[in-house]
Amino acid sequence: MSDVVVSRRGRPRLTDEERAGRRRDLTVAAIDAIRAHGADQSLDELAGHLGVSKPVLYDVFGSRAGLADAVAVELADRMQPLLLRRIGPPRPDGSYPVTVDRIIEVVVESLLGLVEQEDQLYLFVAGSIGGERHGLLDNALVQVVHERIRPVIEVAAPTLSADEHTVLTDGIYGLVLATLESWQTTGAPSRDVVVRMLSTVIREGLHAIAEQSSAEGAAE
Repeated sequence: MSDVVVSRRGRPRLTDEERAGRRRDLTVAAIDAIRAHGADQSLDELAGHLGVSKPVLYDVFGSRAGLADAVAVELADRMQPLLLRRIGPPRPDGSYPVTVDRIIEVVVESLLGLVEQEDQLYLFVAGSIGGERHGLLDNALVQVVHERIRPVIEVAAPTLSADEHTVLTDGIYGLVLATLESWQTTGAPSRDVVVRMLSTVIREGLHAIAEQSSAEGAAE
């Protein structure tokens, strides 16, 4: 029989799989607590609603920002199937019969819909930007944008370099974030109008950049 690894406090250490499962369980429970009690809760209050101690939250997530990161990733994972359903069924080869313009519109629709339906969760995640962070781009939302948006940018502007794709992706993130903040504060105009405006700015901007890059390449 193999030996059980015991921590200094006499408790068996969790395996990596057990720690991952506990982290996800606490993330899901935190999402429910934020929905029910609002985004402005302290970690002490959140811990109380989750039935654990504050040190447990620190042990699992490292900080409030770490918990916000976990919430952002969980929301992104839940949003992925919704995006795919809006885009439509894939072809037999796994590709999707959809234009880049439509993908941009679907992503914007989904982000605004998420903010509209999960306003407290969005406030909790957005509220982690700054403070412990090193800058606007140092948060899980940016990672989600890179994973979901960058492939679209690479298709829409294929002649750009990897560094240019990175800068452009981050720039679009900043535009979307500022738009969401403004829209959440005012509640106007309607979501359809915001989707149309934001999609148009991103779409036409990408087309213009792609055309300029192609023209510069032809002139060399």
